[in-house]
Amino acid sequence: MSPVLRLALGLLLLLGSAARSPAQTLDAENFVLGQVARLDLAGAPPFASVLWLYSLQGAGAGTCYPSVNLCLGIEEPVTLAAIGSASGAGEASYLVYVPPSLPLLDLHLQAVTLDYSSGVSLLASNVVSTTLAEVSAYDDAFDGGSLDAQWQILNPAAAQVTVGGGQLVLEPILSGPAATWFDDGEGVFVHREITGDFSVTATVRSSSPADPMLPPPPAYRLGGLLVRDPGGTPGNRNSAHVAFGSGPANNPVGVEHKTTTASVSSFTIVPTAEAAGQLRITRSGAMIGLHHRGDASQPWTTLATYAHPEFPPTVQVGMMSYSFGVPAQIVTRFDEVVFEAN
Repeated sequence: MSPVLRLALGLLLLLGSAARSPAQTLDAENFVLGQVARLDLAGAPPFASVLWLYSLQGAGAGTCYPSVNLCLGIEEPVTLAAIGSASGAGEASYLVYVPPSLPLLDLHLQAVTLDYSSGVSLLASNVVSTTLAEVSAYDDAFDGGSLDAQWQILNPAAAQVTVGGGQLVLEPILSGPAATWFDDGEGVFVHREITGDFSVTATVRSSSPADPMLPPPPAYRLGGLLVRDPGGTPGNRNSAHVAFGSGPANNPVGVEHKTTTASVSSFTIVPTAEAAGQLRITRSGAMIGLHHRGDASQPWTTLATYAHPEFPPTVQVGMMSYSFGVPAQIVTRFDEVVFEAN
């Protein structure tokens, strides 16, 4: 047991115990190397202190303190990760960066609250056991019938979002500037957060709703991968994307690379044989790379590398589709998305 934890529990043994509080629930998510993990506690006494504990040894019968009616559910040695406090609603959260160099350890997590409302009492949460994972845990082949819980949707009213047949399908409903990824406009975006340097790759096809083998009609109907600053505000949007679809009438099929900084966009559409293939976004510090290829047998073509020093360590990345032309007339299908740490 850590010296700090021993001191905290030792003091409480001297202070005694009050009536016990209702059950409290601990949840843990995103224990992925190089990412920000999260612990959430609900049902704690209002404004209680929270001891966030972990063990590498295992879950089971832990140390008991009979005078305060407390038994831990994780085995020694137990380490105190941090001390926090619950809100008036009895909720508390703890965010921790998981170093990328760690081995794939088994972690056993528990919270203990210290309630001072009438004397002092202690209450242990349930135990959560998890194993550290590689960033490939974020990979999604869209094999189910609904969107995985890891994904969030920005502007869901702008498109129909469905999962089936091993594909994520985005079919924009809204179109025109307000629903277009250009300047201050933002369309539908299925995303998750990721921290640090990464590569994300997807197999993508943008097509006409009338025929999945035909490209969407001109002009400027595209879908693909996007990385976004989650702290952007109107007039200060920041993102970059790479997408297959249609350009203007004189460039009806292509792959677009675009950067948007402080709600000002710059883009180029490069002609391609079809509006389909593989797309990739890479991050290396402040640099965002946008890449494409026809299929996995071909080498990557780097379309552009853009500087985005304003991006925070944790950004949003995922899949989008949009239409500048009215009506929308585009469907974008994603067969898979694959994550790697750079």
